[in-house]
Amino acid sequence: MIVALCSLAGAPGVSTLAVAVAAWWPTWQEPPVLVEADASGGDLADWRGLGTDVGVVSLAAQLRATPPDAGSTGDALLRHARMLTGGLPVVVAPSSAYHGAAAVQLLAANGAILRRDSSVTIVDVGRANPGSAGAQLMSHADAVVVVAHADAPQLRRVRESAPMFEHLRAPVGLAVRGAQFGDEEIAEQVGLPVWARVPHDDAAVNFIRGRGATGRIGRRPMMRAAQRLVTRLGEEHHEQQRRLRHLVATGGGS
Repeated sequence: MIVALCSLAGAPGVSTLAVAVAAWWPTWQEPPVLVEADASGGDLADWRGLGTDVGVVSLAAQLRATPPDAGSTGDALLRHARMLTGGLPVVVAPSSAYHGAAAVQLLAANGAILRRDSSVTIVDVGRANPGSAGAQLMSHADAVVVVAHADAPQLRRVRESAPMFEHLRAPVGLAVRGAQFGDEEIAEQVGLPVWARVPHDDAAVNFIRGRGATGRIGRRPMMRAAQRLVTRLGEEHHEQQRRLRHLVATGGGS
């Protein structure tokens, strides 16, 4: 399963939510890999004091040498991942577009490498614009989460970006910050369901950025929201697989 998280404008916290979702994926599965694929630059290396020589740039170098269709790549993502405290593997991106944009573009053109045989890949695509590497990466996903503030300008952008989501084979849902509008009202305005409400939670954000204590972090409101989002993503994927099996069994009929 590939899960892509994106935004359309502003800074609604895609990266912190992506880490939280990856960290709270079910423990009975192999840990997911989190890939920073924001063409404008990544955050995790700076947050956690990691080098970027191993990460999206080294993965792109492998893609140039051995494209995915040239043979089995195995679990290539793990070979280019760093381990965060707690054992979460992350493929980090440089902090600037100058150093990372070309690597992300190459990754978007070879999205098959994101699919793992035994687990989940969480992809932080950052801001997604029509024709961008982020939009191309979303076309490989099995579920897409659009992170947005619950204010009129951002919701208008989501509604006006509908053509970018309509061609995706994956279900698309919102992770909303703020409480200005209710779930049903938002869904009616933008044409997408609200999958999660992400509360303001400085303590959880500081923990994700490597600056906070770990005590009782699972009880933090943001982490609980991430857990609920993980549950919803699992349900959406299960339903998608059920529909596909039905289509195969009926020869594509209704």
